[in-house]
Amino acid sequence: MKNLVKLLKKTVYRILSVSTDMADIDVLKQEMYLKHLGKPSDKIQRSYFQYLCQIREMPLFTKIAINFVSMPVFFYWLIRCIKCERKENRVANSAVFFDSGNSSVLPHVVKSRYSEITNVEKAKCLCCKKDRSFFVTKVWRRYPFSFYFLLKNMIKMTQYRYIIQRYHPQAILVCNEYSFSSSFLTLFCSGNNVQHIDIMHGEKMFYIRDAFFSYDECVVWDEYYIELFSRLKAYNSKYTIVPLEVKEQPVLKIKYDYTYYLQSESRETLLEIAKQLRILKDQGLIVAYRPHPIYENEDTAEIMKDFEREDPKSVPILDSISQTRNVISRYSTVLYQAYLLKRNVVIDDLSRPDEYRNLKELGYIMFSKPHTLLHEAII
Repeated sequence: MKNLVKLLKKTVYRILSVSTDMADIDVLKQEMYLKHLGKPSDKIQRSYFQYLCQIREMPLFTKIAINFVSMPVFFYWLIRCIKCERKENRVANSAVFFDSGNSSVLPHVVKSRYSEITNVEKAKCLCCKKDRSFFVTKVWRRYPFSFYFLLKNMIKMTQYRYIIQRYHPQAILVCNEYSFSSSFLTLFCSGNNVQHIDIMHGEKMFYIRDAFFSYDECVVWDEYYIELFSRLKAYNSKYTIVPLEVKEQPVLKIKYDYTYYLQSESRETLLEIAKQLRILKDQGLIVAYRPHPIYENEDTAEIMKDFEREDPKSVPILDSISQTRNVISRYSTVLYQAYLLKRNVVIDDLSRPDEYRNLKELGYIMFSKPHTLLHEAII
């Protein structure tokens, strides 16, 4: 059964990942759909609305298949409730950082609130009878046939129960506003006297995958994101603005005039990027590229062979930014980091012009910060 859950999770992730091409996202259609859904009546409906936003573009057959496969797994999860374990002694003013398990993404302002923060990358599942009763009466009765929605919320609830029973924290910290379970889990945490706090980690634009989420507190990098999340109908009891932390770097020797920070690029996009960078190189400028550590492949090495390669595994990202005069990317958190480090930000408007035009509509934050466009840099 666990293998079936893993397979289902991977399948849904792949399906949802296919539709994240920024050139294909229609802002007007998204706004109309949010208006169609209206204002949610409570946190459970907030979760359901976010779920609807995320499966909106799925083919009908895919929706039916996912719910069909989820149905037996959900019933299995529902009947496996056991008595809750005894609580361990609570550490005063403690928190659990769940999902990422990497406390380096937590800003100092948040870390300083707690005497102890436990990193939990994976949690066991534990379900009390009272949790089962709560879930059946409050969630299942309202959405009896949305089995994927029910299953994911049920699994998340049992993981949170395990965390609460084992660590008895004051707060659960996550980087998870894109999960449609977020609002439901905020309600669950509230019923257990636990704060549910989201930490922004990664760039955000007007994309309804992140619509309707709700936390007790949401920590964001810039006031800009508060307005963005409001447009997405999210509701958070409290917003805390904590600029993305970039430690002041030692004075490093400038190695490159331009560094292009690659993301997940198709072969066609790589060819266009190389074409533009070659123009800069032909002007006598030193040009480098930094591949994404996950998406680098044989195409990357072949197409970008005329430029200096910076190893993302051996050169820390902030050192990388400090060693170049100009930072180029299509859209990436690295451009925001470069802005904070007072480097010249260059937005690539040439390799994928349709995507570039759409980024403005999607509300990419770097258009509101000092920047240059790649075609201007080439001229």
